[in-house]
Amino acid sequence: PGSNVIFRFNEKTVVFRCQKAQSFMPVFIEGTFTEKANKTVSGCRMDNVDGKIILQNPYLYAVILPEFGGRIAELRLASDTPNQLVLNKKTLAEGLGQSYRDYGGIEYNPGMYQGAGWQIPYTFDVLKKGKKEIVVRLNRSGKYGLLRGGMVSFEIFYRITADSPFLETEVRLFNEMDSNAKLAFRTHPEFMAGGDCSMPDICSWQTPAGVTHMKYRPGHSVYAPNTGNYFSWIDSVAGEGILQTFASAAIPKLYVWCGKECYNAELHFEPVATAPGKFASFKFATAPVAGLGRVDVLAGDFAAEINEETLSANILALKPLKKDFVLELTQKGKVLSRVECKGISLVPQKSLELKLAQKKLAPGNWEMTLTAGKETFVKKFQVKAKEKLRNLQELQKLKKQYEKSPNPALRKKIFDLSGK
Repeated sequence: PGSNVIFRFNEKTVVFRCQKAQSFMPVFIEGTFTEKANKTVSGCRMDNVDGKIILQNPYLYAVILPEFGGRIAELRLASDTPNQLVLNKKTLAEGLGQSYRDYGGIEYNPGMYQGAGWQIPYTFDVLKKGKKEIVVRLNRSGKYGLLRGGMVSFEIFYRITADSPFLETEVRLFNEMDSNAKLAFRTHPEFMAGGDCSMPDICSWQTPAGVTHMKYRPGHSVYAPNTGNYFSWIDSVAGEGILQTFASAAIPKLYVWCGKECYNAELHFEPVATAPGKFASFKFATAPVAGLGRVDVLAGDFAAEINEETLSANILALKPLKKDFVLELTQKGKVLSRVECKGISLVPQKSLELKLAQKKLAPGNWEMTLTAGKETFVKKFQVKAKEKLRNLQELQKLKKQYEKSPNPALRKKIFDLSGK
């Protein structure tokens, strides 16, 4: 009693306020529902409030702090929805701190190590300001020394358009040295998808083996190869989170880290050879998203989750689109279930679910194929027999026990189940 449950939809937010609840099974709950329309804006809008740059459109609400390294401090679906970034408001209020970790948000570091960048105060100019597009430039900074030697200066551009949920970012590093240099750059974000940090949160990106999904686990981190043009952190229960895009060739590796109160995925850009007085450009775009449990597919105008457990596909528009969508379930080249939607029109942040009628799958290799217009995306998966599945679960359990306490008896059990 006294707790609230919040359901956020595209047009409205519904709040259930619990008034009575039994403490024994079966649980009966009594309460009241209230709802209110979500705040919306028309076209692009920019505000300058107490030194903060606020950029918003119908699909995005972003706050940038020019005086604190030009960092992105807030990224929301709308002004009254959860911040997908962690922000330390107390430290911000106290002023400049001693560590790049003090503030949160998405900050920038030159080179392969934390150094000058996170603390730079910027002035800014508005280069374009209209209903269809806004472009803001954080003006070129003074010269700053890198942790491992060298000297650079910064310039940052932010851009939003009326028909996109993305905040486009370009960071320019100027070579302030007398000789050619390879300038490196990386982001240092702190995410909290859905407004909290919990086990259902999933990070997705592409590797040589296909799309990788890493579940949130405090203390876990990976430095992994990247072959795609995106990563996402999604709260699979709330169905919302962060999607970041970039040129795949520019990001050969991602560093993904899980902490107790937040997590990240750092973009480690390939170093760029830069002549004296010239700049290297590093570009990426970040969007809050809603309507997906994870990201399996990123196309030009939509992202999609192809879920083998629910035999469904969730499609989230990232641009205004009109397409035919088809989802098929096949085994050994034979189509066993199919659903299609023709001429579907979606605006950004609107999602569509395609659900197959098939209820139970026999053990074996299966494929789900999503066709969007002329593009086709295939998700391959395997259904294991229950006995094999139980053996696999037991094997994983034994391996974890063996890692903590190696002994011959456990080693024999592992060999009996796996044969190696």
